[in-house]
Parts: sequence; structure tokens; C-alpha cells
Amino acid sequence: WLAAPRPYPSLGAGFDADADLAGYSYDALARLGAGGPHAALVATDVARTPLSRILEDEEARADAFRPAVARLCLAAAAKRPSVGYCQGLDYVAAFCLKGAAFDEARAHVLLDALLDDLGLRGLIQPGLPLLKRRCLELRLLAAARCPRLAERLRRQGVG
Repeated sequence: WLAAPRPYPSLGAGFDADADLAGYSYDALARLGAGGPHAALVATDVARTPLSRILEDEEARADAFRPAVARLCLAAAAKRPSVGYCQGLDYVAAFCLKGAAFDEARAHVLLDALLDDLGLRGLIQPGLPLLKRRCLELRLLAAARCPRLAERLRRQGVG
């Protein structure tokens, strides 16, 4: 994960806001991402993702979808320069691809909905703010509803 994404050189000086990319098509975002700072990390992650398990298909057929998963990740990173790419987003992209019946454009819409409309972008933002908040909420809920479990988890260093 790159904590401090560098700007996309093709966008020029002063281009910084995620909102400025909202109108870009999926194909344009994927092309932009391919030349961006996260391309090498995406390629590394997607190459080792067990797509056959996620897509519930034969390894050879699942491997055919690796480029699509990579493009989804690159488009997501390009659309959100302040977030970039977080290791593990390739799994989410693969599930979106499966959920969209292997239609990349529909999978992109689904991934956008998860990250933006449902507010899950905080799970992958630098510093993982939403993940930290959800862990705190779980710890407080466990302490209130299941004190023995909460104590056991605390003794084991969880949360």
C-alpha cells in the first residue's frame, strides 16, 4: 500500500481533487491508472490473488479474468488519488466482477457503489479510519453485550 500517492503526471500541476475524476469513463480511468503510481503494486497483488477460489472456477479460466481485476483496481485508484490502492482491494474487485456477471463496466459501478455510496472507502484510505472506527465499535459492543468474550479477546491482545 502506498501511504502517500504521487500525483498522476498526465493530469498536470494542481490536479489533485478526487471529484475532478468523477466524470471519467471506466476505460479512461483504467488507462489512467495503468500509467499511475499504483500500477506495479496492483500487478503484484492481482498475480497472487487466488481467483479460482473467489470466482469458483477452474484456475485456467479464472486466470483469464486477472487483467479485468487489475483494470478495476487501477480505475478505482485513479478515480480516488487521495486514497490510491490498498492491498486486498483486488479481492473486492474480483467479487464485484463475479457479482456483475463478469461485465467489467458493471463491476466498476458496483465497486464505486461500495467505496463511495456505501462509504467503505474509509476501509482502504491511508490510516484506515473506518476500519479503526469499526474495531472500536466492535470492542465497545462486545464489552456491553458479551463481557466474557470481550475480556478473553483483551487478554489475547485482540482489539
